[in-house]
Amino acid sequence: MTAPEPISERHDVSRFDSGTDSLDTWLQRKARLNEAKGGARTYVVCDGDRVIAFYSLAASSVERQRVPSRVGRSMPEPIPVILLGQLAVDTGHRGRGLGAHLLVDAAKRALAAADVIGARALVVQALDD
Repeated sequence: MTAPEPISERHDVSRFDSGTDSLDTWLQRKARLNEAKGGARTYVVCDGDRVIAFYSLAASSVERQRVPSRVGRSMPEPIPVILLGQLAVDTGHRGRGLGAHLLVDAAKRALAAADVIGARALVVQALDD
């Protein structure tokens, strides 16, 4: 199993199955396009070249009234954030802590990016609980 790395053409996404069609479709049809156009960065964990887990990060913003006052205080409108827009683990690799590992990796990358570009928070766009 690889450490999270940026998605590339060599990564096989064709057999990825998280059990959620919208996440599978996003990985298979949109992840590389977003990567190429700079819309989002997708990081994958692989078994060989086969993707078994992934997440994506993107720059975003939120309106001040949608965040706790301690987050929005003295910040511009809208508030710059980093969006964790996608995160999924293949059904055959669940129960191994991969999701938690990806969340920690995403948070570390977001913190590093915030130091460079300025962002107030990491926003998680959860599909379900």
